[in-house]
Amino acid sequence: MRTTDQRFQAILTRNQTPTHQTIENDGVSNSIKTFVKRWPWFYNFLKHAFGPSHSPGSPYHPKRRIHDLLGNNPGNKIILNLGSGTYRIHPEIINVDLFPFKEVDLVADICALPIKDASVDGIVCEDVLEHIAGAPRLLKEISRVLKPGGTLILKVPFLYPYHSSPDDFFRWTANGIMFALEESSFRVKESGPHGGPMGALQGVLMHIFAIMFSFGSNTAYFFLVQFFMVVFSPLKLLDPLFLLSPFSVEVASQLFVVAEKK
Repeated sequence: MRTTDQRFQAILTRNQTPTHQTIENDGVSNSIKTFVKRWPWFYNFLKHAFGPSHSPGSPYHPKRRIHDLLGNNPGNKIILNLGSGTYRIHPEIINVDLFPFKEVDLVADICALPIKDASVDGIVCEDVLEHIAGAPRLLKEISRVLKPGGTLILKVPFLYPYHSSPDDFFRWTANGIMFALEESSFRVKESGPHGGPMGALQGVLMHIFAIMFSFGSNTAYFFLVQFFMVVFSPLKLLDPLFLLSPFSVEVASQLFVVAEKK
């Protein structure tokens, strides 16, 4: 589905949405990220293959959760991917982002969506909440546009390094994110670790070694972080073993939650 679809147009509160003509480039890190995002398939390959937030063996299977969310008649549902960036998870899901990346369908402030109350069937929000200064406000906005019984699929960092895109404000424990969701009228149906303990260790080591060898240079630090991310990425192969333990959630790099609007 695209934003030209009549079903989607019917839930918009205004014909035009706020548009940003340029994508922000704040420093070396964000400038290079923005450049690489011109090739979404390549950027997402690097992120999933080497990034500490994606561990094999996680109980969170995005494709399965998305399939469950879409159901047997995906064309009859309105589902948003908030803060989508360059990643299109399904052709029937509307990508919403503050910046006009290649795969974005609707350019808008996700904390003030131009969408009617209780008009959306489901929302996906992965690796976004930590970048929003008013994170509780975003959860309340999601609750506003979701229909009663609508589903939210959420992924947030726990033991994960600082990463500005363009800012980074929050981390959540399992109890912390559940409390925040309950405060915004959600009922948690399922939760658990997404990035495992070895992913968390990878994230720490790649930054520690970059600090050791960058000698105070911002540019060297950025490139060394990427280099050591690749060097230590094999650690993630041990995560399937660690994720078998119920205690892995206490040292996970990322957490996932599937919640329902009350």
